Amino acid sequence: MKAFTDLAAALQIGVRRSPFVASGYLGEWHGVSGEQSALAEAGALDLMRRAGTCSRTSILPLLASPRQEQGIATKSEGVLMAAIDLGLRDVVLEWARAAAEKGLVAPPAALVKLIEWTPKHPRALGPILGARGQWLAAWMDVEIVAPEALPDPAELRDKLQSDWGDLDWKQRAEGIVKLRASLVPSDEALLTVALADRRKEVRESAAECLANLEESKFARELRAFAKGRLRVERKFLSKSLLVIAPSAERLPKELPRTVQPGSFGAKAHALYDLLRAIRPSFWEEETGLSPAELIELAKQTDYSGAVIAGWQDAASSVLWDQKWVDALFQHAIALNTRPMIRVLAPMASHSVYEAAFRTRLKANEYMPMRPNRFSPEFSKLVVDAVKQQSVVVDPEMSRCLDRSVLPLLRDPWDNSADAMRERWFRSLDLRTRLLDSLDP
Repeated sequence: MKAFTDLAAALQIGVRRSPFVASGYLGEWHGVSGEQSALAEAGALDLMRRAGTCSRTSILPLLASPRQEQGIATKSEGVLMAAIDLGLRDVVLEWARAAAEKGLVAPPAALVKLIEWTPKHPRALGPILGARGQWLAAWMDVEIVAPEALPDPAELRDKLQSDWGDLDWKQRAEGIVKLRASLVPSDEALLTVALADRRKEVRESAAECLANLEESKFARELRAFAKGRLRVERKFLSKSLLVIAPSAERLPKELPRTVQPGSFGAKAHALYDLLRAIRPSFWEEETGLSPAELIELAKQTDYSGAVIAGWQDAASSVLWDQKWVDALFQHAIALNTRPMIRVLAPMASHSVYEAAFRTRLKANEYMPMRPNRFSPEFSKLVVDAVKQQSVVVDPEMSRCLDRSVLPLLRDPWDNSADAMRERWFRSLDLRTRLLDSLDP
């Protein structure tokens, strides 16, 4: 027994301590911790493998881990483990992408936790597991699925057209969704066939794509149906927007319908469904007004909610229009419409977002973060605003800050915002040290 415990103690030298559950392959050992018995079993089984024998016929010899050919990011180990222990997943994922670009894999001590996270983040973590990580994942019964490569649009288009008759409705709908990001005029023929499919899911996906093809017959018919439904009336020096909402029965039958919101009446809902399927710039051409002017006039109508919601859905979907996104975001900021602010903040252009943030500073209002990294100047503005408690921000906004503001977060603040400062400093400090650890 002493030989086994001595072996366990020797195997633990330099190993990060983690809880283990013994397998019981070599029987129950009373008075010995689970970690010691697990390590002793591993050592005993390895010695048996080297000797060419096995403890039981039901136990296979342990196979040695494969040789790791790629470089290991050994300098990152300590700070990486700290980030993992604190649950700073975004920091770890940013490091993983940077390590993969340099052709490095994760240090062995971090593999177990990274393997547990990989099923949710295969594209970021898969490349940095290396051969040993893949081997360990198999022993942990964690399936590491390689992230699906982005399909070549031409190949996807050809395959979808040739196999269309043999595909079930789910495959047809999925194929059209994948095609949406790379539409070309020649896709109209296939999408027109899909528009007559028996399944609603296939028809709606096809209709959304056809609406995004400017010169498709479906898009032209939608614009013709919508023409004149939003009219600008000019009286002396004033302008107003006349809204002629359609009835649901008169909408084109191929137009995708949404579930009716509780705040909309039947005609308002039909108008919303129509507007969300038409590129917003069409209304600029129709009226000669800018997005901001149209939004201002729409606010004064009886259908303001349906009109603005329809424009928002169209501008932020496959009919993407940055000018309209920015105008709608500024409208949401002016009215302090929080749900709309949360949706559009990540899509707004950087200059518009910064201007809106400064507006929110004056009102001490909540400001959602965006996925893009802030500039050094704007990062300093955000830190100063939080220090002065003049704005309410997302605690996770530290992931957007530029590393140059780290010195501003180092010393304690003498107010209730210090807890935020400490959290941001820890996150930004670990991110800085992690990324620096990848440098030669």
